[in-house]
Amino acid sequence: MKKPRLIAGLAVGAAAAAAVCLTLDGCAPPFLEALDRAAALTHQMTQVGTIGTVNLENGSTNVRLLPPKPTSTVTSISQVKVQSGFLVSDNPGGEVVTYAYVDSSGNVQNANGLAAMSLAGADPHYPLYQYEVAATTTTANLVVVRMDPNNASLDTAVLLAAGLPPAGSLSFVPSAFPPYPTLSSFNAGGYSVLGESVVPTLNGGADAFQWLLADGLGNFGQVSAQLNAGSVFTNIGAPALAGVGYPTGIARFMYYSQAKSYLEYYSGGWICLDISGAPVQLTGVTHRIDALLTNGELLSTENDTLTLYDPNGSQLLTMPMGGLRFCYEAYVGTTPYCFFSLAMSVQHGNWIFAVYAIPTSQMRGL
Repeated sequence: MKKPRLIAGLAVGAAAAAAVCLTLDGCAPPFLEALDRAAALTHQMTQVGTIGTVNLENGSTNVRLLPPKPTSTVTSISQVKVQSGFLVSDNPGGEVVTYAYVDSSGNVQNANGLAAMSLAGADPHYPLYQYEVAATTTTANLVVVRMDPNNASLDTAVLLAAGLPPAGSLSFVPSAFPPYPTLSSFNAGGYSVLGESVVPTLNGGADAFQWLLADGLGNFGQVSAQLNAGSVFTNIGAPALAGVGYPTGIARFMYYSQAKSYLEYYSGGWICLDISGAPVQLTGVTHRIDALLTNGELLSTENDTLTLYDPNGSQLLTMPMGGLRFCYEAYVGTTPYCFFSLAMSVQHGNWIFAVYAIPTSQMRGL
């Protein structure tokens, strides 16, 4: 078996290496600036795979890869294989989702992209769309949640399913979407959804989606709902509400819940509250939180900087990411790992994506 070719320190399969040569003048290994920028982090992680080259429309920016989650049959990091992934990019019409996969001939194909999703009305501090990679079943699955920063009644969620290699497809589930279903249609009592997050589960089980609901009177509740392909989510139901000390008049929060629960909002700066009991502000948290990890640590990637806080809001580390993107946390066997991806532009709209993983327990040692 031929060894993979090294391109600027990146192990790239033969097909990808050949494609790189076709897109570049000559066939000398190119210097990939993106790989160099992220090296301080990636050298401490396990590279679990690459996809490339993938051709995207010229003008695509902020390109990132979200690979499917490992299945329950994968019990060690050495068994993780990256043969496909959801691609999210910014285009003139908005954000676009496509799906890249390796076909039966070993070539990388890109399934037809969905219509661009408008970024009109986005708040610069919050992600308008949250992309949650759900557990892999007979398909790769991605939940796209649109959280409107001004009007929670416009919040929507849709499930995208993609064929696993060597097949390839990308479609809404059910096929009747769009139009996208509003999240309020899943809530008994008509509560507004102001925040959401997902908790990975062991043994390939369905991820537990966590929701922050409000009744508009300062009363908030926290509930969990499993993903259901037919209706996107099983009816969320009526939460047990509590209103003491919660901010009102805000339609968008970053929200996470496991052993502890947190909500965060922007008001001249980030305000993070531990809402496990009576709300307590974590004054040490000054960045947007993007994930609550299974060990209780809070992860931020705001401004292309990896910042990690302990459960009480004390900063554990901060370092530049160099374009590396956090994908999700998922179990490999019984060990939770944090997965990251790196997009590398090679030429003429062609991209290579590398995927890295590190045990969650080792994150604070980066």
